[in-house]
Amino acid sequence: MRIVFSIASLDAVDGGPSNAVLAISRELALRSHDVIIVAPGIRGERYPDSLADARRAGVHISTVWVKRKSRWRYSLGLARQLKADVRTADTVSIHGFYQFPALFTYHLCRLYGKPFVLQPHGALEPYQQNKSKVVKRVYMRLGGRGCIRRAVAVNSASDAEASNIGTQFPEAKPRVIGMGIPTVGPQVSTGDSGSNRSNDALCHVLFLSRIARKKRLDLLVSALSPIADLPWQLSIAGTGSSAEEAAVRSHIEKLGLTSRVLWLGHVENATKDRALRNSDIFVLPSENENFGQVVTEAMAFGLPVVTTKQVGAAEHVLRSEGGIVIPRPDAEMLSSAIATLIAEPAKRQSMGSNARLYATRFLTWQAVAGHLEEEFQADQFKPGAGI
Repeated sequence: MRIVFSIASLDAVDGGPSNAVLAISRELALRSHDVIIVAPGIRGERYPDSLADARRAGVHISTVWVKRKSRWRYSLGLARQLKADVRTADTVSIHGFYQFPALFTYHLCRLYGKPFVLQPHGALEPYQQNKSKVVKRVYMRLGGRGCIRRAVAVNSASDAEASNIGTQFPEAKPRVIGMGIPTVGPQVSTGDSGSNRSNDALCHVLFLSRIARKKRLDLLVSALSPIADLPWQLSIAGTGSSAEEAAVRSHIEKLGLTSRVLWLGHVENATKDRALRNSDIFVLPSENENFGQVVTEAMAFGLPVVTTKQVGAAEHVLRSEGGIVIPRPDAEMLSSAIATLIAEPAKRQSMGSNARLYATRFLTWQAVAGHLEEEFQADQFKPGAGI
């Protein structure tokens, strides 16, 4: 089967969507499918190691240069490449929304009678729908609504995302396919899960994400202040705009916590693994996350997770009994959850073990690729379906 993936970015900084497309395409190529990824390329982008892994597995990746980074990610060369590849495809997988590649790929699928699935990666969540409303209304009129309606399936990473899509767009056909973790997992023994793996007296709390307002790093700092008498150290792994980072640093200084915080900067590959392996608790207090792949990665490393109900991956934390999920971003509730795990090493270890066992059993890219393969081979997924 010839499968074409269309996505607006493969840049490592864009995180989840690019990682998902590269991982899924690799697994499908290993199952002897002819897989093509078409994406715009911006000078200065950094591509993840998983791009090379996908190419080694036989995935053909076309990154067509566009002049500058913008919402639409348009170039004539990209349009030509998409046209050539969609025309010869058996099926198409559109990733992302509210950008030129998704909209143009949809219209090409209609033109050539190609069945397609849509995976919006959180773009249809209410939190995102409330931003740039005028631009999004125009996009819907240009074909966005038709793309949602005619997709054989609108794939989502979590039950919550699928439910939101179904509520907002009754004509959609939402389906949960999940998100995976790297095939080659960390070497952390079950006995070490949840224990202090840095061999010191401190409990190491890790925040690993892009530094942005919705991630609520400021809330985490505020939550740690009332429990400053407990033996913790916060490691911040990630970068953001200079204004965002400056605001967080100022907040830390005002609370007198500068000596308790370690800034790791951007981490990936070995440095990311090291940050996870040397931590005891992972915290992501976001006010909105379509999924939050780093949550499942932390689970795979045997870390108990503290997160909010607004994070899509929280459902896996609950199912695995691998951490604590608070109902909303709230400093007092967050402080209580972290304090509990610091004060109770046995609970921390038990939750960490549960998290690792669940993640390595259920959250794999092989499983996600299997769901997609079943979807592509279903009776309704034939030329002209939904067009």
